Amino acid sequence: MATRTDTTCDICQCRHTSKAAEIYCSLCEEALCSDCKDHHKLSKATKTHQVILIDDFNKLPPLIREIKQHCDKHGDRFDFFCPKHNELCCKRCITTTHRECKGSKVIEDFVEFSKSSAAINEYEQTLKDVEENIQIAIDDRKINLEEFDKQTQSIRKQIQDKRTETNKHLDNLETTIINELSSLVNEKKKNIKLVLEQLEEIKNKNIQLRTNVEAMKKYGSNIQVFMGTTKLQQRVSSQERFVRSLQNDGSFRVVYLECSISEKLNSILTGIETFGTVTSKSSESRVRFSWQCDKSAQILTKPTHLKSIDNINTKLICKIDVDTYETITSCFVGKCLLFSTCDLSEPIGNILRYDREGKHLKEIQLA
Repeated sequence: MATRTDTTCDICQCRHTSKAAEIYCSLCEEALCSDCKDHHKLSKATKTHQVILIDDFNKLPPLIREIKQHCDKHGDRFDFFCPKHNELCCKRCITTTHRECKGSKVIEDFVEFSKSSAAINEYEQTLKDVEENIQIAIDDRKINLEEFDKQTQSIRKQIQDKRTETNKHLDNLETTIINELSSLVNEKKKNIKLVLEQLEEIKNKNIQLRTNVEAMKKYGSNIQVFMGTTKLQQRVSSQERFVRSLQNDGSFRVVYLECSISEKLNSILTGIETFGTVTSKSSESRVRFSWQCDKSAQILTKPTHLKSIDNINTKLICKIDVDTYETITSCFVGKCLLFSTCDLSEPIGNILRYDREGKHLKEIQLA
């Protein structure tokens, strides 16, 4: 059914009357008034249908409300899902358009659990991760802005202290380097503020997606939730890729301001052409993202509890007398102990089996 913009009963409209709708049936794809609701609840064909309040239905995002539950081509209800084409199918679609497709499933066998499916749980966790990581990045960028102010004050003092040791000849040079500092600070602040604007924008989009997911879970039908998770995949993945890309493209590199005072200032009589230089440098990002939905992407740290091999002591557990005159070439320790007398050049010999207490269990001769 197309996105609704009214709350009029669909059944009454067919009778050329207009009554306010109270509920919505996703299986019938119809809004129903109080009278039609009672008939719907008592009818043998529809009494098992799940319905929701019309206000709750209107809370569903348009992406979910637009998911149909009946085939446009044949008019039948969707009873199957084709994983090859990622499409819902009616009984006629299965025998015509999708007759060659393998692995088609009956919807009722799995949509009942779609609201608690691993996919939607992963989407929710990914959106949560994106939001948390965005906040981490925002906090870091704000800290860097604050550091600019402290560093700027320190550099200004450094410049002014040196200025007092010279004469009026340095006034023009001082003005030049102060302008360079201001220009550089404005440039770097502009870059960081641009990153902040991008983060705020993606954060707002992420909040809206989370709201849509929550509304879908709370008010959507099983089929709507099932198909909604598929439709949301690209948007959720886009959020995740964007935040990951910012970390990888150097947007979170920490920018420092430094000033190198000219050595020529130590001698006023020499030709002084510049007060110094103001530059910026960047270090590795301090931002560390955590993705609960992607454990393989977590940063691994070296365990601190591991001992050096020089400090490892051996301990005798038990002694085993192996009943053979041949040379033991290999062994295996598990639930039992296996000793081999096989020669690598000639695959013949014996396999001797013992329990963990050293008791001989069996001998297998290899030809």
